[in-house]
Amino acid sequence: MMNLDKPTDTTQPDPQPAWPPAAPAPSVQLGESSRFVFTGTSSEYFGIWIVNILLIIVTIGFYAPWAKVRRLRYFYGNSWLEQENFDFTGIPTKILLGRIIAGVVYISALGVSSINPDYAWAFPVLILLVLPWLLRATYRFNARNSKYRNSRFYFAGTNPTAYKTYLWWTILTVLSLGLLFPYAFYKHKQYQFEHLHVGQLPFALHATAGVYYAAILIPIILALILAVLAFMLPLFVVLYVPVAILLIPLIQGSLYRVTWSKISIGNSKFACDLNEWRYAWIVVTNWLARAVSVGLLSPWAAIRLHKYKIESLSIVWQDDPNYILSLAQQDHPAFAEELSDILDIDVSL
Repeated sequence: MMNLDKPTDTTQPDPQPAWPPAAPAPSVQLGESSRFVFTGTSSEYFGIWIVNILLIIVTIGFYAPWAKVRRLRYFYGNSWLEQENFDFTGIPTKILLGRIIAGVVYISALGVSSINPDYAWAFPVLILLVLPWLLRATYRFNARNSKYRNSRFYFAGTNPTAYKTYLWWTILTVLSLGLLFPYAFYKHKQYQFEHLHVGQLPFALHATAGVYYAAILIPIILALILAVLAFMLPLFVVLYVPVAILLIPLIQGSLYRVTWSKISIGNSKFACDLNEWRYAWIVVTNWLARAVSVGLLSPWAAIRLHKYKIESLSIVWQDDPNYILSLAQQDHPAFAEELSDILDIDVSL
């Protein structure tokens, strides 16, 4: 198996994650659960963050892919399961390539629509046509460069399936005036997880479209009810404004919880006890902290949110963990061939 070189830079080495001193965990029994743990701290991450910001400014943005890899290696390296941490092995030049391609597509589409207003439709159409391919390439890049112990992740989704998922359901969502958005989001999560493996071990999503409709519509219905009450009573600021601010984070937290509560790996199942109200509170107070500190509390905010999300997850073992890890450490049959594909790129920020 080809080893991917880890990125190098001339900055100070990142702090090495260390599991807090504790007695060795007992062997996991079937039916027991293992909770994820995050050991990163805002003080450690601040050093990485401020150096990344300075180097991005000095290099007029060209250091951004290297900054992203350093950030992901810190967050992955401090995420633990059963006293073993994750690792990110991405190569910054692949991220740079992805952003160049995305930038060329964006500028080309914008340029065509700007030259002649009659071709204004070209911008959204071109973005829509290229987006499924870019998303699939990003999923493959992120999976391939994610590791747990000696096990590498693998994304097996194809381009035809990506286009069927994203192009088709985006069109239907627009034609339905947004009513099909929860179902489209459900198909998006299906594509993400039904094609994800760690070694030969597959992930699966057992959710139904109904749970996604509930996760999205219940907060919206609540906001509408409070809007009516606020209109009828002189309580607009007291009732409606706080809920309006919390609405998007509430939906995000609900979607995260219902998704991870319905995912399995082999026969073992994930569990998620994230509370969407607490999640929304963290997101909103993070916004305020960033604003008040002129961005200097961004590392604290990022660590705070990531820690809450990661530590809300656990795995309930229904297979022998040793058997699971054995399968996870065996490469997917198509893995060697896929490693030669230079179009595995990352366009995400």
